[in-house]
Formats: sequence, structure tokens, C-alpha cells
Amino acid sequence: MSLRIAIIGAGMAAGLYAIKFDPVSERRNFTTVKNPEFFKQQI
Repeated sequence: MSLRIAIIGAGMAAGLYAIKFDPVSERRNFTTVKNPEFFKQQI
């Protein structure tokens, strides 16, 4: 990996931390659910 790519990647990671990016998908990512008592993303 070149130094330039490493620097650009580090800048992108810093930006994601700055906006509090969370890569985890969970119940709070959805506005409606079929059954509020049970959450299964694949359904």
C-alpha cells in the first residue's frame, strides 16, 4: 500500500469517527417493524 493511500484511508477513518458512524445494523436503524416484540433483520 502506498503512503498516499494510507493517508487517505486514515483521513476517511477519522471522518467516520467524527460523524460517530456505527457500522452495526440493529433495531434502531428501522422506523417500523412487523413485530415489536421480536427483531430479526432477515425477515
